[in-house]
Amino acid sequence: MHIVICGGGKIGEYLAKQMMARGHEVAVIEKDPDVATHLAEVLPRKAFIINGDGCDSSFQADADAAYADVFVATTGHDDENLVACEIARTVFKVPRAIARVNNPKNIRIFSACGIEPVSSTTIISQVIEEEAFESDVKTLSYLRRHDLVMSELTLPTNNRIFPRSGRKLSEFVLPKNAMIVAVGSDESIDTVDKDTVVYPGDTLIAFSRQNDVETLKQMFRVPVDQ
Repeated sequence: MHIVICGGGKIGEYLAKQMMARGHEVAVIEKDPDVATHLAEVLPRKAFIINGDGCDSSFQADADAAYADVFVATTGHDDENLVACEIARTVFKVPRAIARVNNPKNIRIFSACGIEPVSSTTIISQVIEEEAFESDVKTLSYLRRHDLVMSELTLPTNNRIFPRSGRKLSEFVLPKNAMIVAVGSDESIDTVDKDTVVYPGDTLIAFSRQNDVETLKQMFRVPVDQ
């Protein structure tokens, strides 16, 4: 597949590496020249890096959006992601547009425009891979049928469970089939591993069964009605 990624930050870089490792062609559009230079240094040579605005159709044309199977917008701004995906869909007729949504309140807007809204790097990768293997079942449909949900848990800033120095996620025993897939702060969002430390005020992206959401909230002392 040919995949065009708008936004070369941490999420865009991670996706590009993952998709290229799986044999897909990737073009990344990034308007910050310093970030574009960084991508050229860390991504495989076959990656096509474009220094430009992903909301500009001319730069999407340079990325061969007309031949793209999937267009993914991963910037930290919902308005930019929406515009970029709309251009990809309407001008270049890209069959699938997937966007990172930073504010959950905007999910309905993206869905109404025919854009698939997601907020986890891992889930974006899975959605793209469903298309790569021509699966008869879309990832999001699979999740709904099996009562799996993705939720955001914002850690209280005044909480004895999470001192200012932070705590490792590995210290917590999560419910069966539940996992924390990403952690975000005001500055960034990252996938997690066994050494990930979380701090008061961080937002956790949790993947679990619906019935376990309240258990997770109680575990991290997040108000159930949040």
